[in-house]
Amino acid sequence: MNKFLLNKLNVFENERRSLLGLCVLFCSVFFFMALFRNYVDTTFLKRYGVQQIPLMLGINSVATFAVLGLFNRISSRLGDARLLAGVFLFYAIATSFLYWGVHAGIDLSYPLLFQLLYLQDSLLLVYLWNIACDVFDSRQGKRLFPLITAAQVLGVVGGNFATDGLAWLLGRDQILAVYAGSCLILGLAMLARRSGPAQRDVGSAGTARRRRLVEVPALMKKYPIVRYLVILGLLPNILLPIFLYQFNVIVDQGFTSEHGLLSFFSIFRGSMTLVVFLLLLAMGRVYTRIGVVNASLALPLDLGVLFTALTASFSLYTAVIGQFITRLVQQAVAGPVNKVLFNLVPREVANWARVFVRGTVVKAGMLLGSCAMLALKPVLSPRQLAPLAALLAFYWIYETLAFRRQFRLALKQVITHDAVDFDRIDSLRLQNQYGLDPAPAPDEGGDDQARERARPRPEASLAADDALEMMRDPDPMVRVQAVASMAMRRDMRAVHPLVALLRDQDMVHKLAVDALVQYGEAVRPFLEASLDDPHLRQRQGILEVVRLGGMKDFDTGPMIMEELSLIYNRTGAMQRLSPGRGLSGPALLRSHLEACNREGLGLIFHALWVRHKDMRLMQSALASLDASAAVELLEVTVERPLARLLIPLLEKMPPTKLIALGRKSLPLPASGGLESVLMHLAHSRDRMIRLLSAFTMGELGPGPGFLPAAGMLLEDEDGRVREAARYAYNRCLGLEADMPEFVERIKQMDGFALFLSLGIREIEALVSLARPAVYLPGEVVVQQGREETALVLVLSGTLLREAGEAMGGTDQPETIGPGGWLGDLGLFTQAGAEATWRARDKVETLLIPFGQLSEVMNIYPGIGLTFCRNFAARLQGRDATVAIYDPPEQTGQW
Repeated sequence: MNKFLLNKLNVFENERRSLLGLCVLFCSVFFFMALFRNYVDTTFLKRYGVQQIPLMLGINSVATFAVLGLFNRISSRLGDARLLAGVFLFYAIATSFLYWGVHAGIDLSYPLLFQLLYLQDSLLLVYLWNIACDVFDSRQGKRLFPLITAAQVLGVVGGNFATDGLAWLLGRDQILAVYAGSCLILGLAMLARRSGPAQRDVGSAGTARRRRLVEVPALMKKYPIVRYLVILGLLPNILLPIFLYQFNVIVDQGFTSEHGLLSFFSIFRGSMTLVVFLLLLAMGRVYTRIGVVNASLALPLDLGVLFTALTASFSLYTAVIGQFITRLVQQAVAGPVNKVLFNLVPREVANWARVFVRGTVVKAGMLLGSCAMLALKPVLSPRQLAPLAALLAFYWIYETLAFRRQFRLALKQVITHDAVDFDRIDSLRLQNQYGLDPAPAPDEGGDDQARERARPRPEASLAADDALEMMRDPDPMVRVQAVASMAMRRDMRAVHPLVALLRDQDMVHKLAVDALVQYGEAVRPFLEASLDDPHLRQRQGILEVVRLGGMKDFDTGPMIMEELSLIYNRTGAMQRLSPGRGLSGPALLRSHLEACNREGLGLIFHALWVRHKDMRLMQSALASLDASAAVELLEVTVERPLARLLIPLLEKMPPTKLIALGRKSLPLPASGGLESVLMHLAHSRDRMIRLLSAFTMGELGPGPGFLPAAGMLLEDEDGRVREAARYAYNRCLGLEADMPEFVERIKQMDGFALFLSLGIREIEALVSLARPAVYLPGEVVVQQGREETALVLVLSGTLLREAGEAMGGTDQPETIGPGGWLGDLGLFTQAGAEATWRARDKVETLLIPFGQLSEVMNIYPGIGLTFCRNFAARLQGRDATVAIYDPPEQTGQW
């Protein structure tokens, strides 16, 4: 079952339980709704009259306005599940009374049943689908909403086919009693569940702010997606009631008996919805191929053709074919697509849009359609309504095409809420530095001379040879001065040193970027060649230079495809590196491969930023509540072949499915065992991957299989890799081997809660600074009042606090044991220590000097963020834990 869901239906493991629960709910509700609908439609047509349908729809629209207004008021106190439970219990009571009215021969029972049927349609459209939209976001919805709709349709299929048999077995009017009992059971079942699915935060405070009707035009103008959703709520509900009226007129004339009409509804609707059900299972893939907006064209096109056909031939054959195709398009395409669009509304209006569009606008459309039919009925026949409806359908097509042109803007509005304008920041930086825009127009006459006149000159200009020499100085401030001087000259001799300084700490890196921007197209060939360098920070810097320098034709495609191949290869390797037998090597290697994949994705976004100015905005939105809209925007921005490879990496797709997808487009190696994976990783350009691969080979134990790779790595240019290779080589030969000191330090660092969010690269940087220190019993480690000079990490033993106040009045422990630390506050305050700490027994520590640690934080900002999180936790009186934002898993279950 799991394999079928994962492979055939494209359902991920974390979605399985919620999806199955929702499918059971939808299938049950719509099974009994189909019984109720067939009974009400048949009895109303034959016992009350088809000509009353326009009036009944108008009354239903007004009633729905009132009910939804009431529900909107109480929705802030009750969740959607509780509201629906109340609806089902009310329907159990109401249909029980009307069942008695039917047996008593009261004609008013039939219009009341009609009103209950269509009122419940509206309530289920709003609140039942709200539950589904709260569980799954828009990206999941593209895959899963067709499956939920399929469950709904499956329930309708069963109910339709069961109608005729139940009517024969129990009697037609007994269907009302069956429906009343089902509503009672559904209502009690929903009440018995103490909580429904966990709602996603789609608006401030989770509730819809009430907006006056006069605000709606301004919101429609500001948000294209709100305008289009209003169109989706209005036009279909003007057109579909017209077709409903025409269809009922035709079938009422075609079937003279009540039994024949009920049998027709049962067989026709059952067969129609069965075909829809089968098609729905594949519709998620269709949306992925053609896009959401293109899929939105299906229903208006269908209705335009349908009303044109009814104008030409107002017959049972045309009505039946039209009903079949319209229901197919409505349920298999339009329904799921509309639910996806509702999840792409900006958060500030999302909750309001759900209720307003699905409730007020939908019923306004039905009211307009009903009033139009009532007004035109004396002068136009049902057939003559078709050409007017066709004109509205063609206008709907025009609105959809207009929205398609604005779709990117609509998606950008979702992710720009409180977002950083990265391009504006870069522009200001360059203007402050040189008085220039980041990408000056190349076609302006005398551009170089204008820039030269606008550029401020340094007060004391350095000689070119001196500046070149100073670029290699160990003091970062000296390097800064040299970079600023060479940027004024645009001396080609400085290009290579400037590119090398892109690896430097943040301040030097930014100045090197700004300096290289001034060279313009002159350095383009060298930058293109330098992109092959494996150093991540240098490649990011080159891409920044390209973007800020306006090199629009710079080809980043080969680098992007290379990074994608590496990411998919590393994903395959991670799948084979399942930690086992208590080994730390596979876990460390897997962790580093995950970090490399995140870095690779970041580099790809940097490369795409060269051509697409909103790419950095999309990247930042991927780690927010608007991640699904960011992925949707990415899909409509980049080329389709690239999107097919990039977007699955941003979604929680099972590794096996991800690798199979990548193998269709990329030259990935055939899947092999762990030995094959480690052999490939040993040839990686990444030094840390080679090191951890060698260590993992050694941990796996004696045997000749890894000797060739270990022997190769013994000749590696990096000393730490050679040390790990020596460990692996000796272990493969069955000899005793000491664990590489560097790996041991990494494992020690990994045991500190302070560093839980850091990757192997950041921990490696800390390890390179750390030096061991041992304190004997009674020896002072930190003296109160004296300035601290290093971060103290306790590996073994216990430190005892003798005197001093705790930070900020919070409770600080009296002792610190293994895994604890001192000095993180002093790193930033440079104030004296707040307490004296003494070794109670022999204490082994690692010391990281503050000066070197500050420089490393300029290159790895994540280390500084880790300290900030620790401070925040201590100020709140909690243990120092590290929080990493990850879009929450959907935990709501049905």
